[in-house]
Amino acid sequence: MTVASQASTKFVVTGATGYLGPWLAREIVQQFGPSSITCLIPKVLPPIEQKSLDYLQRLGVACLECNLMKCPVLEGDLPSVDVLIHMAANTRTDLPESELQVNTVGTKHLLDTFRHSLGGKRVLLTSTSAAIDRDSLPLSPLNEDSPPHPRTGYGRTKLKAEAILQQKSREDGFYYTTLRLTTLYGPGMRGGLFYVLADWASRGRLLAKLNWPGRASFIFVEDAARIVLWFSLAEAGRNQTYFVSSGETYSVGELAELISRKRKGRPWQFSLPQWFWKTVQRFIWLPVVKQVVPWRLANVIDDSLLCDSSRMRLVYPGTLTKIDAGLNRTFGPDTLEDELARALA
Repeated sequence: MTVASQASTKFVVTGATGYLGPWLAREIVQQFGPSSITCLIPKVLPPIEQKSLDYLQRLGVACLECNLMKCPVLEGDLPSVDVLIHMAANTRTDLPESELQVNTVGTKHLLDTFRHSLGGKRVLLTSTSAAIDRDSLPLSPLNEDSPPHPRTGYGRTKLKAEAILQQKSREDGFYYTTLRLTTLYGPGMRGGLFYVLADWASRGRLLAKLNWPGRASFIFVEDAARIVLWFSLAEAGRNQTYFVSSGETYSVGELAELISRKRKGRPWQFSLPQWFWKTVQRFIWLPVVKQVVPWRLANVIDDSLLCDSSRMRLVYPGTLTKIDAGLNRTFGPDTLEDELARALA
């Protein structure tokens, strides 16, 4: 598959002050120059995202204030756009749908704002494996044909955002790409599975020493940025949906051990027998129990969010970072060798 790589390509990006955003902005600037990208930034930023904004400004990219809960989302003239990359979202999995409307209403408002500029163009939405999820004990990895059964407000709103994108694509004549990202990790993490495991390990928590059996899918943040950019331009991304992961399979317990080794040397582990874990896995899917078990806890006990990304990896031409190299860059002595990692530290 070929990628359109014209120097005049104009990108508009939401969510650029999130964790993935600065990595994507850097990729775009390196390939197309700073004048090629406009980042839509919330008027009020949480303190954790101020470093990202500072980095974007040092890159020399345009940053415009927006409000996804109003339409139009921007005041004044709209920036030129060939590729609209929509990453802005509220990713809290503990909130109800009513408090996550930016994921649905915000997506609609953004597309409505740019509708007259998008004919024949590309819109890429970053979604999540939580939009598909499970309704029973996992027997195989999720793939693009898996029926959706989201169990959180976050997952449900992202699934609805996917549907809004496809509907607007038909109505307004643009091409869409949906990338369902798995767990991101890398320098400067702000949350997520790897962040939690590292925090447990640094505090010597027993939870970091358990042989958690649930298997996880993940992708190094720099790889994710390159994948988003490639699929936003490639024919292989046109009107397609892909799961995104490195394709490696590790249990959460194995990841915890690897992270502990990077941070503290050889860790002590406490292994519970497999019969115990299999009993727990069946127990948490009992009709009454599954309504009360915390979603994140369930995901380290079984394979609920294990994804098959082979379809993506068949067409994506780039090399993906293996877990050992990724953890070295995240926790090893070279953690801050990257100027972007230093900026976000």
